[in-house]
Parts: sequence; structure tokens; C-alpha cells
Amino acid sequence: MRKSIDIEFEKSCVTKLFVEGQNIIKPWGFETADSTAFFSLSDGGYGHRILERKSNITNSTNKTELTVQMHDGKWNLKINEELTGNKILRQHTLTTLEDSWFMDFVSRFQFKKEFFEKVIINDMELIHRNTNIYHQYPVNQVKLIGKDFDVIVTVREAVTTEKFKLYMYARDSGDVWVIHARLFPYKWDKEIIKICRSWYNKAIPQKIANGLLKVDMIREFLWYRGERKQANFPLNAYGLIRLEKGCKLQILTETEVLIKYAV
Repeated sequence: MRKSIDIEFEKSCVTKLFVEGQNIIKPWGFETADSTAFFSLSDGGYGHRILERKSNITNSTNKTELTVQMHDGKWNLKINEELTGNKILRQHTLTTLEDSWFMDFVSRFQFKKEFFEKVIINDMELIHRNTNIYHQYPVNQVKLIGKDFDVIVTVREAVTTEKFKLYMYARDSGDVWVIHARLFPYKWDKEIIKICRSWYNKAIPQKIANGLLKVDMIREFLWYRGERKQANFPLNAYGLIRLEKGCKLQILTETEVLIKYAV
């Protein structure tokens, strides 16, 4: 007899995923950012406004459409999520409503570490040590290995531009494994330096950033430092991409739960 897998949605997010009655996740969502604003479907973010929201949620599906005003742009987001058997399909589709700037485009997952002994990404095994460092690679699949079941997160389709490339990453943070399917800048239109603190969580003046980033040593030190080397570092340099009105970004993922049966 097949073991049960159930799902719950709340506020347009996957909030619970039950395997044999145990919730194995924390809320999943969608994220993106520009020079000043950060949009997080699960955590709220800052510096943006949701202008319109339409949702149709059932026991197994979530269909939501949002119109969002960011600091550096405006866009429409369509969410289509569904549990089918032991698989969860999630599609996030963004269309720019005006010329807009992006730091990335992310389908976000969180899995409770108590259920998973390790994560495999890019043929590497990771053990949870709460480093909060991003293990990011140009792959389309991440595996979470547990005692009673495994989970495989796969990107089935990505619609993007020549400025983005598809990556996935695994991050051991607190009591969860954070998995992102991420469109990440490949050819950026500008580089910024951002102070990542609650009292000034935005880019410093562009002229100052341009001057600092001309110095190779400074650029190398600050380039995505909080992701690559030193978690929560207060000063980071990022690449931003400008997309014209009418551009489309999309990620379709499949999350498969594989039950291990005792012999």
C-alpha cells in the first residue's frame, strides 16, 4: 500500500508537505530583488507593493497571480503549483510590465534537516553544518537523502534571456536545507554595492560603487561575498540585469518524494 503524501497552501505558498503524516518542509516561495527592494512570497521582503492579488487554492493546487511594484520596476507573477501522486509541480512565470531591474529570479524550497542526512549537488555530498554558504552550480537537479525517503528537486524547464543562466544551489541554514532553482546574471548591465543591514538595506550611490569596483582587489573581495565566503557579510557587490517591458522569465520544477520500503 502506498504511503500518503499531502500538501497544504497558505498565502499563495506551499506551507506544508506531509509524508506519512510528518511535515518535512518549511514554507516554499518565490524571490527576486533589485537595487533596493526584495520580494519574498514566503517571508514578505521589503521595499515593494503588491498592487493586485488573485488566488484560487484547492486541496492540491495553487493558482495565484500577483502584480508587484518594485523600486526599480513592475511585473506580473503567475504561480501554478500542484500535487500529483508523489510529485509537486511548481511553475513561476514573471512578465515585466515596465522596464525593470533584477538581481536574480528564484523558485525557493526549504526542507527540515531532521529528515535528511545529506544533500547531493553537482556530484558533491553536503552535510548540514549551518554554514549558510551557497553551494551553487549550473545544474538542474538536487537530491536530498534521508533515512525513510529521498527527495529530488529537478528543473524541468526554464524560459530566460541571454543575460541569465540557470543554476541551483543548496544552503545549510539553521534547521533547514534551503534549495533554490535560480536564474542568475551571466551578462549584467550594471554592478552595485549593497549594504545588507536593516538600517540601510539598499545600494550605495552608483558613482561611489563604480569607483570602488574599478579596484580589482575590492571587487574580488566584495563580489557576492555573503554567498560565497562569509555568510551575512554586511557589504556585497552584485550584478543587475535590465529587462525591457514585456520580457518573460519562467521556471518549472518537479519535486519527487521517493519512499524507502523496509525489506
